[in-house]
Amino acid sequence: MGFNIDITNNLNKRLDSLTAEVQQIVKDELNAFGLETVAMAKNLAPVDIGFLRNGITYDMPTPLSVEIISAYNYSAYIEFGTGVFAAAYVPSLPPEIQKYAMTFFVNGKGRVMARPFLFPAIEFNRIKLIENLKRELNA
Repeated sequence: MGFNIDITNNLNKRLDSLTAEVQQIVKDELNAFGLETVAMAKNLAPVDIGFLRNGITYDMPTPLSVEIISAYNYSAYIEFGTGVFAAAYVPSLPPEIQKYAMTFFVNGKGRVMARPFLFPAIEFNRIKLIENLKRELNA
């Protein structure tokens, strides 16, 4: 399970025209976002024997994007829950996340309670990322 924050969002021409200094600021802020999101997600993740926590990482596949990754295939079932738990939690998520969550639907009979760890960390730090970028780029 992985989620990509790509700030290019059809802005490639504008980004190409950014100075090297501005591009470095953006890259540094995305790196900080990755570090802080991973730390928060690991803190929120339930612990059994620690595999889930140990599998939470981030990557920057391009200088202006960051991917938050939870490496284990069961991560989505922990994040979204299954059965009635998923039915109660998933509708509270943004539509694009609901659609993604549904890709893990099996039969609606699961009994795993939702224990969100990745999306709360991403959303909290996404807001901070935007604030930091505005502050840094307007300084």
